[in-house]
Amino acid sequence: MDRCANSLHYSITVTQIPTLPFNRLKLLAALVHGTSRPWNWQASKRRYYNLWIGLEGHGTLECDDQSIEVGPNYALLLHPRSRVSGHSDVPVRNFSAHWLPLPMSEQAWELPQIAIRINEVDTAHALIQGLIRLSIFQDPLARQQSEWMLLQLLALVWREYHSPRESAADNIIYRQIERIRSGQDLFTSVDELSREANLSRIHYSRCFRRIANEPPNRFLIRQRIERACILLRNSNWTIETIAETIGYSDVYFFSRQFRQVMHTTPRKFRHEQA
Repeated sequence: MDRCANSLHYSITVTQIPTLPFNRLKLLAALVHGTSRPWNWQASKRRYYNLWIGLEGHGTLECDDQSIEVGPNYALLLHPRSRVSGHSDVPVRNFSAHWLPLPMSEQAWELPQIAIRINEVDTAHALIQGLIRLSIFQDPLARQQSEWMLLQLLALVWREYHSPRESAADNIIYRQIERIRSGQDLFTSVDELSREANLSRIHYSRCFRRIANEPPNRFLIRQRIERACILLRNSNWTIETIAETIGYSDVYFFSRQFRQVMHTTPRKFRHEQA
Protein backbone atom coordinates (compact mmCIF):
# COMPACT_ATOMS: atom_id res chain seq x y z
CA MET A 1 0.00 0.00 0.00
CA ASP A 2 1.30 3.47 -0.86
CA ARG A 3 1.74 5.18 2.52
CA CYS A 4 2.41 8.58 0.91
CA ALA A 5 -0.67 8.59 -1.29
CA ASN A 6 -2.97 7.54 1.55
CA SER A 7 -1.52 9.91 4.14
CA LEU A 8 -1.56 12.95 1.86
CA HIS A 9 -5.16 12.80 0.68
CA TYR A 10 -6.15 16.26 -0.53
CA SER A 11 -9.52 17.74 -1.41
CA ILE A 12 -11.07 21.13 -2.08
CA THR A 13 -14.57 21.95 -0.91
CA VAL A 14 -16.81 21.99 -3.97
CA THR A 15 -20.45 22.42 -4.85
CA GLN A 16 -22.19 19.54 -6.61
CA ILE A 17 -22.27 20.52 -10.27
CA PRO A 18 -24.37 18.77 -12.93
CA THR A 19 -22.45 16.95 -15.62
CA LEU A 20 -22.63 17.99 -19.24
CA PRO A 21 -25.73 16.46 -20.89
CA PHE A 22 -23.47 14.81 -23.50
CA ASN A 23 -20.06 13.14 -23.43
CA ARG A 24 -19.10 13.36 -27.09
CA LEU A 25 -19.21 16.07 -29.72
CA LYS A 26 -18.47 16.72 -33.36
CA LEU A 27 -16.07 19.60 -33.99
CA LEU A 28 -16.85 21.55 -37.15
CA ALA A 29 -14.31 24.38 -36.87
CA ALA A 30 -11.95 25.96 -34.32
CA LEU A 31 -10.29 29.28 -35.18
CA VAL A 32 -9.11 32.61 -33.92
CA HIS A 33 -10.68 35.72 -35.46
CA GLY A 34 -8.93 39.08 -35.38
CA THR A 35 -9.74 42.53 -36.71
CA SER A 36 -7.43 45.45 -37.35
CA ARG A 37 -10.39 47.83 -37.36
CA PRO A 38 -13.41 48.34 -35.10
CA TRP A 39 -15.41 45.15 -34.64
CA ASN A 40 -18.70 44.56 -36.43
CA TRP A 41 -20.15 41.03 -36.47
CA GLN A 42 -23.54 39.57 -37.33
CA ALA A 43 -24.71 35.96 -37.31
CA SER A 44 -28.19 34.63 -38.05
CA LYS A 45 -29.56 31.25 -37.04
CA ARG A 46 -27.23 28.35 -37.74
CA ARG A 47 -27.13 24.56 -37.34
CA TYR A 48 -24.37 24.36 -34.73
CA TYR A 49 -23.35 25.67 -31.32
CA ASN A 50 -20.66 28.35 -31.07
CA LEU A 51 -18.31 28.62 -28.09
CA TRP A 52 -17.03 32.21 -28.29
CA ILE A 53 -14.17 33.36 -26.03
CA GLY A 54 -12.71 36.87 -26.08
CA LEU A 55 -8.93 37.21 -26.29
CA GLU A 56 -8.27 40.93 -26.87
CA GLY A 57 -10.36 44.11 -27.03
CA HIS A 58 -13.71 45.06 -25.52
CA GLY A 59 -17.09 45.36 -27.14
CA THR A 60 -20.81 44.71 -26.88
CA LEU A 61 -22.62 41.61 -28.06
CA GLU A 62 -26.37 41.62 -28.71
CA CYS A 63 -27.87 38.15 -28.39
CA ASP A 64 -31.64 37.64 -28.73
CA ASP A 65 -32.30 41.20 -27.50
CA GLN A 66 -29.89 40.82 -24.57
CA SER A 67 -26.90 43.16 -24.41
CA ILE A 68 -23.66 41.60 -23.08
CA GLU A 69 -20.40 43.47 -22.47
CA VAL A 70 -17.52 41.25 -23.61
CA GLY A 71 -13.74 41.38 -23.37
CA PRO A 72 -10.70 39.18 -22.74
CA ASN A 73 -11.62 35.82 -21.14
CA TYR A 74 -15.37 36.34 -21.51
CA ALA A 75 -16.99 33.11 -22.72
CA LEU A 76 -20.33 32.77 -24.47
CA LEU A 77 -22.11 29.57 -25.44
CA LEU A 78 -24.31 30.60 -28.35
CA HIS A 79 -27.32 28.46 -29.25
CA PRO A 80 -27.98 27.54 -32.91
CA ARG A 81 -31.26 29.45 -32.84
CA SER A 82 -29.71 32.64 -31.47
CA ARG A 83 -29.46 35.81 -33.52
CA VAL A 84 -26.19 37.50 -32.63
CA SER A 85 -24.47 40.77 -33.49
CA GLY A 86 -21.35 42.33 -32.04
CA HIS A 87 -19.67 45.70 -32.29
CA SER A 88 -16.91 47.77 -30.73
CA ASP A 89 -14.85 50.90 -31.39
CA VAL A 90 -11.56 48.99 -31.11
CA PRO A 91 -10.08 45.89 -32.76
CA VAL A 92 -11.23 42.61 -31.21
CA ARG A 93 -9.64 39.16 -31.22
CA ASN A 94 -11.53 36.03 -30.19
CA PHE A 95 -11.57 32.24 -30.31
CA SER A 96 -14.56 30.52 -31.87
CA ALA A 97 -15.45 26.80 -31.97
CA HIS A 98 -18.39 25.48 -33.99
CA TRP A 99 -19.60 22.09 -32.77
CA LEU A 100 -22.51 19.70 -32.33
CA PRO A 101 -23.27 17.53 -29.26
CA LEU A 102 -23.44 13.75 -29.76
CA PRO A 103 -25.74 11.96 -29.80
CA MET A 104 -28.06 14.50 -31.40
CA SER A 105 -30.81 14.27 -28.79
CA GLU A 106 -33.45 16.84 -27.89
CA GLN A 107 -31.86 17.14 -24.44
CA ALA A 108 -28.52 18.12 -25.95
CA TRP A 109 -30.17 20.85 -27.99
CA GLU A 110 -31.59 22.43 -24.85
CA LEU A 111 -28.30 23.64 -23.40
CA PRO A 112 -28.56 27.01 -21.67
CA GLN A 113 -27.13 30.10 -23.27
CA ILE A 114 -24.05 30.96 -21.19
CA ALA A 115 -22.26 34.27 -20.72
CA ILE A 116 -19.54 34.28 -18.05
CA ARG A 117 -16.06 35.57 -17.33
CA ILE A 118 -13.56 32.70 -17.11
CA ASN A 119 -11.49 32.45 -13.93
CA GLU A 120 -9.33 29.47 -14.98
CA VAL A 121 -7.61 31.59 -17.61
CA ASP A 122 -4.36 29.62 -17.93
CA THR A 123 -6.18 26.32 -18.45
CA ALA A 124 -8.57 27.85 -20.99
CA HIS A 125 -5.74 29.45 -22.99
CA ALA A 126 -3.73 26.22 -22.99
CA LEU A 127 -6.71 24.34 -24.43
CA ILE A 128 -7.32 27.06 -27.03
CA GLN A 129 -3.67 26.97 -28.11
CA GLY A 130 -3.82 23.19 -28.37
CA LEU A 131 -6.94 23.36 -30.53
CA ILE A 132 -5.35 25.89 -32.87
CA ARG A 133 -2.15 23.84 -33.20
CA LEU A 134 -4.11 20.68 -33.97
CA SER A 135 -6.17 22.47 -36.64
CA ILE A 136 -3.20 22.29 -39.04
CA PHE A 137 -3.41 18.48 -39.11
CA GLN A 138 -6.04 16.58 -41.09
CA ASP A 139 -5.59 13.07 -39.69
CA PRO A 140 -8.16 11.16 -37.55
CA LEU A 141 -5.99 11.36 -34.42
CA ALA A 142 -5.84 15.17 -34.60
CA ARG A 143 -9.63 15.30 -34.93
CA GLN A 144 -10.03 13.00 -31.92
CA GLN A 145 -7.59 15.08 -29.85
CA SER A 146 -9.33 18.30 -30.88
CA GLU A 147 -12.74 16.99 -29.87
CA TRP A 148 -11.38 15.88 -26.49
CA MET A 149 -9.81 19.32 -25.93
CA LEU A 150 -12.99 21.14 -26.87
CA LEU A 151 -14.96 18.89 -24.52
CA GLN A 152 -12.55 19.88 -21.72
CA LEU A 153 -12.94 23.56 -22.59
CA LEU A 154 -16.72 23.26 -22.56
CA ALA A 155 -16.56 21.42 -19.22
CA LEU A 156 -14.46 24.27 -17.79
CA VAL A 157 -17.03 26.85 -18.92
CA TRP A 158 -19.88 24.62 -17.68
CA ARG A 159 -18.30 24.27 -14.23
CA GLU A 160 -17.76 28.01 -13.85
CA TYR A 161 -21.32 28.70 -15.03
CA HIS A 162 -22.77 26.37 -12.38
CA SER A 163 -20.36 27.30 -9.57
CA PRO A 164 -21.37 29.89 -6.99
CA ARG A 165 -19.79 33.27 -7.55
CA GLU A 166 -16.53 33.53 -5.66
CA SER A 167 -14.75 36.56 -4.24
CA ALA A 168 -11.56 37.92 -5.77
CA ALA A 169 -9.66 36.55 -2.73
CA ASP A 170 -11.15 33.06 -3.27
CA ASN A 171 -9.97 33.08 -6.88
CA ILE A 172 -6.46 34.11 -5.79
CA ILE A 173 -6.38 31.28 -3.21
CA TYR A 174 -7.47 28.73 -5.83
CA ARG A 175 -4.61 29.88 -8.10
CA GLN A 176 -2.17 29.73 -5.17
CA ILE A 177 -3.23 26.16 -4.41
CA GLU A 178 -2.67 25.22 -8.06
CA ARG A 179 0.83 26.75 -7.97
CA ILE A 180 1.75 25.04 -4.71
CA ARG A 181 0.43 21.68 -5.94
CA SER A 182 2.60 22.04 -9.05
CA GLY A 183 5.69 22.70 -6.89
CA GLN A 184 6.14 26.38 -7.79
CA ASP A 185 5.51 28.00 -4.39
CA LEU A 186 6.68 25.37 -1.88
CA PHE A 187 9.02 27.90 -0.24
CA THR A 188 6.37 30.63 0.10
CA SER A 189 5.31 31.71 3.59
CA VAL A 190 1.71 32.12 4.72
CA ASP A 191 2.40 35.83 5.24
CA GLU A 192 3.43 36.20 1.58
CA LEU A 193 0.34 34.30 0.42
CA SER A 194 -1.99 36.43 2.56
CA ARG A 195 -0.42 39.65 1.23
CA GLU A 196 -1.00 38.47 -2.35
CA ALA A 197 -4.69 37.91 -1.50
CA ASN A 198 -4.80 41.35 0.22
CA LEU A 199 -6.08 39.78 3.45
CA SER A 200 -4.91 39.75 7.04
CA ARG A 201 -3.23 36.50 8.05
CA ILE A 202 -6.18 35.53 10.27
CA HIS A 203 -8.79 36.24 7.57
CA TYR A 204 -6.64 34.55 4.93
CA SER A 205 -6.25 31.41 7.05
CA ARG A 206 -10.02 31.28 7.57
CA CYS A 207 -10.70 31.58 3.81
CA PHE A 208 -7.97 29.07 2.93
CA ARG A 209 -9.32 26.51 5.40
CA ARG A 210 -12.85 26.87 3.99
CA ILE A 211 -11.52 26.09 0.48
CA ALA A 212 -8.85 23.45 1.19
CA ASN A 213 -10.18 21.88 4.41
CA GLU A 214 -6.97 22.59 6.32
CA PRO A 215 -4.94 25.63 7.46
CA PRO A 216 -2.45 27.06 4.94
CA ASN A 217 0.61 26.30 7.07
CA ARG A 218 -0.32 22.63 7.38
CA PHE A 219 -1.16 22.50 3.67
CA LEU A 220 2.30 23.85 2.76
CA ILE A 221 4.00 21.31 5.04
CA ARG A 222 2.01 18.42 3.56
CA GLN A 223 2.86 19.51 0.01
CA ARG A 224 6.57 19.68 0.85
CA ILE A 225 6.43 16.24 2.44
CA GLU A 226 4.54 14.89 -0.57
CA ARG A 227 7.34 16.20 -2.81
CA ALA A 228 9.88 14.62 -0.47
CA CYS A 229 8.07 11.25 -0.76
CA ILE A 230 8.38 11.40 -4.55
CA LEU A 231 12.11 12.19 -4.34
CA LEU A 232 12.75 9.50 -1.72
CA ARG A 233 10.97 6.95 -3.88
CA ASN A 234 12.39 7.91 -7.27
CA SER A 235 15.88 9.31 -6.67
CA ASN A 236 19.12 8.30 -4.95
CA TRP A 237 19.65 11.77 -3.49
CA THR A 238 20.74 12.03 0.12
CA ILE A 239 18.21 13.01 2.79
CA GLU A 240 20.09 16.31 3.20
CA THR A 241 19.82 17.12 -0.53
CA ILE A 242 16.11 16.31 -0.61
CA ALA A 243 15.48 18.48 2.45
CA GLU A 244 17.30 21.41 0.84
CA THR A 245 15.48 20.91 -2.48
CA ILE A 246 12.05 21.31 -0.87
CA GLY A 247 13.08 24.33 1.23
CA TYR A 248 14.49 22.99 4.50
CA SER A 249 17.88 24.33 5.60
CA ASP A 250 17.80 22.15 8.72
CA VAL A 251 17.65 18.40 7.91
CA TYR A 252 16.68 17.57 11.52
CA PHE A 253 13.69 19.92 11.35
CA PHE A 254 12.74 18.33 8.01
CA SER A 255 12.94 14.84 9.52
CA ARG A 256 10.78 15.90 12.47
CA GLN A 257 8.07 17.35 10.21
CA PHE A 258 8.28 14.30 7.92
CA ARG A 259 7.71 12.01 10.91
CA GLN A 260 4.74 14.12 12.09
CA VAL A 261 3.02 13.72 8.71
CA MET A 262 4.13 10.23 7.64
CA HIS A 263 4.57 8.59 11.09
CA THR A 264 7.96 7.29 10.03
CA THR A 265 11.39 8.71 9.25
CA PRO A 266 12.55 9.62 5.73
CA ARG A 267 15.14 6.83 5.85
CA LYS A 268 12.60 4.18 6.88
CA PHE A 269 10.13 5.44 4.27
CA ARG A 270 12.74 5.03 1.52
CA HIS A 271 13.55 1.51 2.74
CA GLU A 272 9.83 0.55 2.75
CA GLN A 273 9.42 1.84 -0.80
CA ALA A 274 12.46 0.01 -2.19
